[in-house]
Amino acid sequence: MSERRSRLRRVLVLSHDADPASHAYMRRLAELLEAGQLPAVPGSINHIAVRHDSWCPKLAGGLCSCDCELEVRTSPLPEASA
Repeated sequence: MSERRSRLRRVLVLSHDADPASHAYMRRLAELLEAGQLPAVPGSINHIAVRHDSWCPKLAGGLCSCDCELEVRTSPLPEASA
């Protein structure tokens, strides 16, 4: 399994929903990952902000079906305390 495919699997497994691919924002995130547009910098972590449209059913506990905006920020991992 490729590293990119392995990362995609981790993204989907970390979702809180039983079927994460049913959400539009998760499909968009998977597309970014498959296209290599999510940074994969050793020693860092990605923070992904999802901005749903005001009418999106996700905001009321439903499935996301909007054309949400994704903002990706990368920051270094905190130093491990010994």
